[in-house]
Amino acid sequence: MDIVEILSSSQRGRRLSFEMVREHEDRTLNATGGTGPLLAWMLRHPEVDCLGPGAGQIRNTCAEGLGEALGQCALPEPSAASWRRALYASVECAAYWQPADSVDTLLGYEEVRPALRRVARYLAQHWPASFTAPVQREAQFQVAFVDDSDIDLYAYGTRPPAEVLGRWHEQVTADEYRNRKNLVRPIQHCPNGKWWVTPGPGLYESSATFADVAPLALWCQEDDLGWTEAHSAALHIPDGGAVYEVHQPADWVELCRRYPLEVSANMRRVWWECTRRDGRWVIPNWQQVARDYMGVHLSVAGYLGCAGEVIDVGAETASMVAGWAPDVTYWFDPRVMIREPIHCWSVRDVEGVGEQWERVVT
Repeated sequence: MDIVEILSSSQRGRRLSFEMVREHEDRTLNATGGTGPLLAWMLRHPEVDCLGPGAGQIRNTCAEGLGEALGQCALPEPSAASWRRALYASVECAAYWQPADSVDTLLGYEEVRPALRRVARYLAQHWPASFTAPVQREAQFQVAFVDDSDIDLYAYGTRPPAEVLGRWHEQVTADEYRNRKNLVRPIQHCPNGKWWVTPGPGLYESSATFADVAPLALWCQEDDLGWTEAHSAALHIPDGGAVYEVHQPADWVELCRRYPLEVSANMRRVWWECTRRDGRWVIPNWQQVARDYMGVHLSVAGYLGCAGEVIDVGAETASMVAGWAPDVTYWFDPRVMIREPIHCWSVRDVEGVGEQWERVVT
């Protein structure tokens, strides 16, 4: 897989590269009082952060200047913490039910690409090995966020995976049948619907830790609801059984070709909002995938290269990865289970760093 290509050509990879540079200039500014080229550009264009989704109209006034700023900025010495913060910022901006935000839009223009490749080539030299590693079976952690519904860790795995996947398949196919009438309507008149491709609630969905004891899933969740408390516990993953690895778009294509499930009616309007593509859509049929694999792992590299991208599966068919967090594995094996102890986490504001998930010692 080409890390430079991921960091300069995919939507979430481009945003991670941008956020690495922006944070470096933010910290330099705080330490010295100076202003780097990227922050100076942002100060000249406050409208960029204000426009929100859909910013095509600012290309002529902003794109060339952004490219020049990225081409001149100093490149950071990445740390584990800065990688994680930049990944978090990229994930936080993902929204598949609306057009891309203004920064994501600008980063996709040709005027910015040469400068982005410069940043990507540099960052690729410091790329964390864990971002492209297979699932770490011995260090998988389930996370449950504490909110009004107060779902705890034991809410996962209460039903057999085969039952969860059966209900998921039944619901998706019923929705697809019911929404077929939307295939002949003007797309603007079609209702929005579910935008995620994950195999439904109830399955264990775990991640490894990154650089410290905190599971990566604590930090990186699409459509984050602003959680400030969470619980985590290690999972017991049985020996044997194959895990399907998604490290690049070709891996997702293979899943969709081997186990296709039509979702054109379900996804027509909602994915058109973010891609402007109106055509046939498929996702993997997780019920069928589970017959051959005990789980599916989306690595960080796989997330950055696939999330939000139109992935061509056939001549007239495409797919997309949406709603799946980086480094998360969904488990289909009924032998997967929670291992004690359970750890509590809370968001703390750390001086000079910002908000951090920290383990609560009781």
